[in-house]
Amino acid sequence: MKQQVTGTVEKIVAGGFGIIRTDQGVVFAQGVLPGESVEFSIESGSGGTKWARNILIQTPSPQREEGPRCDYFGVCGGCDLMHIQSRHQIGIKTAILRDSLLRVGKWPKEDLPEIQTWSGSAFRYRTRVQFHLVNGALGFRERGGKTVLPIKACEVASQEIQDRLEYHRQTGNGVIEFSENNPESEFLLQIVDSQAGGGCLEGLLHQNQPGKRSEESGAAALRTRGILAPRTGSVDILGRGLDADAAGFFQSNHQGLEAMLRVIQELLADREGISSALELYCGIGVIGTMLPESITDMLGVEIDTETVAMARGNLEPRGRVVRKSVKNFCLSPEGREALNRRDLLVADPSRRGLDKSLMNTLAEIQSPPPYALLVFCDPVSAARDIAGMRKLGYRIEHLQLFDFYPQTSHFETLAFLSRRQE
Repeated sequence: MKQQVTGTVEKIVAGGFGIIRTDQGVVFAQGVLPGESVEFSIESGSGGTKWARNILIQTPSPQREEGPRCDYFGVCGGCDLMHIQSRHQIGIKTAILRDSLLRVGKWPKEDLPEIQTWSGSAFRYRTRVQFHLVNGALGFRERGGKTVLPIKACEVASQEIQDRLEYHRQTGNGVIEFSENNPESEFLLQIVDSQAGGGCLEGLLHQNQPGKRSEESGAAALRTRGILAPRTGSVDILGRGLDADAAGFFQSNHQGLEAMLRVIQELLADREGISSALELYCGIGVIGTMLPESITDMLGVEIDTETVAMARGNLEPRGRVVRKSVKNFCLSPEGREALNRRDLLVADPSRRGLDKSLMNTLAEIQSPPPYALLVFCDPVSAARDIAGMRKLGYRIEHLQLFDFYPQTSHFETLAFLSRRQE
């Protein structure tokens, strides 16, 4: 065994890793809390990154959870903060966002915006879960590896999804048999709890061909045998049914999503001068459909063909959807015109954040949207892009962290920005 060293955890950063400063440089550690004294060995990774291994907690934090309720914690690659008491996780995540604004966004400390927070149920909250399916094994990837860890239960999955998982395990002759008969392939089984007593939607995808949906991967044959639930259907959001596809993207916390949408509605309520909106990365149009009725002119942008079809149905009659990548749209004459005359810009990008083409176009056009409503799923991207918008003359009116994913280091950030009119 390598020589053990000791150190104190300074803080937790994006990704859920603790920072320990040593004579050999900064070391990243999993499963630790700020202020804890730990003993560990150092292992060098790619790019010179140093990792703490063989960690022994010498002085545990009072915020440490004595016994995580999941038997798979520490092996499963899903939850990475279950060692922290649930009520303290929101504080850890707020510190991560604040640290990202300071380090990545280069935000002046004295001018750091107030971060409001929302948190809901700590367990049984996930209404969309993606299971890996390899040679009959249904579960999640192990932490730091590619092996699929078969599971019997998931503590953060909703009861509807948990029941569906148990159904697949008990029957053993549906998707599991299909996987066993295709041992060279890996599949993703996505289950969406449609809420309001509507049961579940299920989609089966090829892992290495993410665009290849259910019918192409054999799910249609499974459905005829009554094994697979419908892939498409209606999901209830704030009392409204939206067309959704279990094989596509959908937010994983129904309670959190509705809370965020209510905040968005409150931010825009009775605000004068907003009658048109442009929604980039619109997906099936969840945010667009929930905007105030005073916004009568909606334009959505989405690249996935089947998602576009659903967005068009959800946004009618007040909106239309363009099938293009955000980059191609922003570089096109249509995109420049839309950005030049819309009152509100809405964007909910992937973890990579806003495409550079959007920032460049906003800097070039004469009249950028006076308001921007941005949703981020990565704190580093959020800090970078909010800082970029600040350079373009936007200021933060509201910044809020939504803890969509308790027991994990992930969360959503909502930023509502306004721009000084020239």
